[in-house]
Amino acid sequence: MLQIYPQDETFLYVRGNPESSSEDSPLFEQVGVFADRRQTMPPLYLYELSNERLWNACRLGMTARDVITFLRRYAASPLPTKMQNHICTAMGRFGDLALYEVEGD
Repeated sequence: MLQIYPQDETFLYVRGNPESSSEDSPLFEQVGVFADRRQTMPPLYLYELSNERLWNACRLGMTARDVITFLRRYAASPLPTKMQNHICTAMGRFGDLALYEVEGD
């Protein structure tokens, strides 16, 4: 069974087996949508909640509430307030910047 151990504002440990055919495998894929795997130490995996990955989750239709709900469901301890604030702030900024190609003279 997948278990998440939140560490601070951006890092969390995930315990489970991503390569198994068990229920853990799709859950690891879900974590990978909004967090980057930084270190592998089976059965523990260190993930970072980077802005880029959180924006990726936005592009796929996830909201900050979706991410926080998922983390709370599998967390072995309460999510730090700073982590929840980071998720809400980063995902709230998604779409604030848009780049457009301008035709030159």
